[in-house]
Amino acid sequence: MTKHTVLIAEDKDFLAKVIVANFPKDVTCVVASDWDCAIGKVHDVDAVIASMNIVGRGGESLLAAIKKLKDIPVVCLTSNLTSAIRIKLLKEGADDVVTKPFNPEELSLRLLRFLK
Repeated sequence: MTKHTVLIAEDKDFLAKVIVANFPKDVTCVVASDWDCAIGKVHDVDAVIASMNIVGRGGESLLAAIKKLKDIPVVCLTSNLTSAIRIKLLKEGADDVVTKPFNPEELSLRLLRFLK
């Protein structure tokens, strides 16, 4: 597998560490804890896991900004359990949507399938 770099846009430090720990060793993970930091790192990554609760301007605007800057896979994390939100995110360009709580191994596998 080719080495990839994944951005984890998550403002909860513990959750970001759990997500990072579940990626294979040949995947480099970088973490951004707020909206501005995440946007600043988009050009250097191959894919993004983006929390919709990210500090700053909000997750939905983060998804739109990422997709405008670079055509890369984005998996959105949301604590909203309604299917309407998941459908909205998919229509707005998310490649996948995972609801919290989630299995971190499943999350990494969902993202990695876009990088093969």
